[in-house]
Amino acid sequence: MMNMPLNLTPPVINPNAEKVLSKRYYRKDENGQCVEDATGLFWRVASSVAAEEAKYEQSPWKPDALARAFYDMMTDWRFLPNSPTLMNAGSELGQLSACFVLPVGDSIEEIFVKQSDTSSVNDLSEFSDSVTPAETSDKAGHSGFSSHTVLIIIGIVAVVVIVLGVIFVIRFRRTSRGWREAQHPKRNSVKIKDAHKRRRN
Repeated sequence: MMNMPLNLTPPVINPNAEKVLSKRYYRKDENGQCVEDATGLFWRVASSVAAEEAKYEQSPWKPDALARAFYDMMTDWRFLPNSPTLMNAGSELGQLSACFVLPVGDSIEEIFVKQSDTSSVNDLSEFSDSVTPAETSDKAGHSGFSSHTVLIIIGIVAVVVIVLGVIFVIRFRRTSRGWREAQHPKRNSVKIKDAHKRRRN
């Protein structure tokens, strides 16, 4: 992250927004204490995103100038990135995406593989350096379960229900066929005789 300029204009934050930022978005130490304020948060995001501009030689922007422009845009409330960017920019995780599209195949094996992939994606989006484990449990409703754990449970239950449903349908069809044959033995014997005659002919 770039060094913070001394002449940055602090953003105007109302008390409710400050409460949300301090609980969910500000960097925290190992004891869960905030180590940045709103100015630090927006500069962390702006400088981390702008630093990528150095990879493009033909860009008209210099990273420091772009960081300052991005900071001003956010603190003037003209643009705000998504929550993962506000939480994770400048962190070791660096996960800035909020949405993922995972194609699911039409087999049990592919469903379970994709469920594992979904769990990995949720691990990335659920945990960041700005959220302590205690807060993560609190975010899940004081139960100690995070949202990705709930999704895994729901996915497993759904797969089990689908498999049991397929087994039930197969067994029901077999049982129904056997019952019909038992109810009409003469009809079945006639069918067998006709089949024998066709073979002889």
